[in-house]
Amino acid sequence: MKIKSVIGIVFSIVALSLICAADESDYQTGKVVSIHQVQADAQAGQHPDPRPGQTDAPLKSEPVKTYELVVEAGGTSYICHYVSRSDLEPAWTEGNEVKVRVKEDVLYIKNANGKDEKLSIVSSKSKS
Repeated sequence: MKIKSVIGIVFSIVALSLICAADESDYQTGKVVSIHQVQADAQAGQHPDPRPGQTDAPLKSEPVKTYELVVEAGGTSYICHYVSRSDLEPAWTEGNEVKVRVKEDVLYIKNANGKDEKLSIVSSKSKS
């Protein structure tokens, strides 16, 4: 019984390793060419709540920030928009290399923690 359990655990570890390796193969190295903030939306919740008995103090909310990133990967330059309520990922600075994968009109880029962030591709241009 112990041998079957050990074999099952070893098989599971090998299977997970292969799945993770396959997932990483979809990524390619890209380079952040430029980055800038395109808009800073007005703070949400500036209007008082019209319901009786409620305070007229504005609601506090983080402003939404939209950034435009130009990322080159695989001979193509992608212009992308990233919308966030927090500051931009510190590793995403001009000239830095990043891991990216493209699927349809979305560019997935890994942040410093290894998590995927989703950026909308506005346009792309092949470098010739």
